[in-house]
Amino acid sequence: MGVLQQVHRWFADPKYLGFVVISQTCDLVRRNGERCKTPYLEIAVVRPLRAYLLSLLKQQCDWIGDRYFPMSEKGRANELLDRVINQNESALGLFYLHPESSIGIAEESVALLRVSIALRADEHYETLIKARRGRLHPEFANKLGWLCGNLYSRVGIKDWKETEEDKKIATKLIKGLLDETEYLGPRFVECPKPLRKARENGTVDLRQATAAEIEAEIAKHVTAPYKTTAIEAIARILRDQGAEEALIRKVQQNLNNDPAFNSSVRTGTG
Repeated sequence: MGVLQQVHRWFADPKYLGFVVISQTCDLVRRNGERCKTPYLEIAVVRPLRAYLLSLLKQQCDWIGDRYFPMSEKGRANELLDRVINQNESALGLFYLHPESSIGIAEESVALLRVSIALRADEHYETLIKARRGRLHPEFANKLGWLCGNLYSRVGIKDWKETEEDKKIATKLIKGLLDETEYLGPRFVECPKPLRKARENGTVDLRQATAAEIEAEIAKHVTAPYKTTAIEAIARILRDQGAEEALIRKVQQNLNNDPAFNSSVRTGTG
C-alpha cells in the first residue's frame, strides 16, 4: 500500500481487496540472480463481485434507474454471471476469484484486468514478493494469461458444472448475487408496456431518479389485466341494470373460472 501511495495513490482505495499480477510468468523469472526480463510489473485490481455487480449489469443490460432493471433482463444477467464464474467471459476482462479467506478474499470477487497499473521491476519486485498472499492453480494461471493476452483460443479448464454438486453451488451463487433481499443489489421489476414506450421515446428517464421516484413511476404505469378489466366492466353494466350484488358476485366468479371466457380475452398487463 505504501508503494501505491507514492506512485498511484488513487489505487490505494479500500474498495480494492487486493491485486493480481498479470505479467507473464516467463517474464517474471529471475535467472542466475539477474533481474527479471520485464522492466515493468503489471498488476490488476480485485473487487468484491457484489460491489461491482451493479456497474457490470448496467454495462451489459437494459436498466431503468439506480438498482432497477426490467424483469426481462434477469435471464441475461443470469447468463452473464454464469459466464463470469466459469471464466468464459473474455470480452469484459473479468477474472473470477472464489472466496479464500486465507489470502484475504472473503467473498466472491473479480480481478478487473482492464484496470491495471505498472510498477518498475527494479524498484518494486521485492515489495510484491513480500506482499504476495497466494497463487493461482496452474490451469487458472494459464487462463488468466490467455485473457490478458487476448488470444483467440480457449484454454480447457474445469467447468463448475461438471458435477451435480458443482451445479448446485453455481446456481446458489448466482441466485444470491441476483437476490436483492440478501444485499443492496440489483432489483428486477416488471416494466409495464406504457413505461417501456415512454423510456424508448425519451419522455421518461429514471437513470438519475431515487428508488422512491422509480417505484412511483412504475406504479403510475401499471394497468390491470385484460380479464380483470373485462369482468369489472360486465359487473358495472349489471349494476346499472339493477342486478343484485349477490348475482353480480356469482357472475364474476363464474366468468373468472370459465375456460371459454378466459380464452376469449387477452391476459397480461398490456
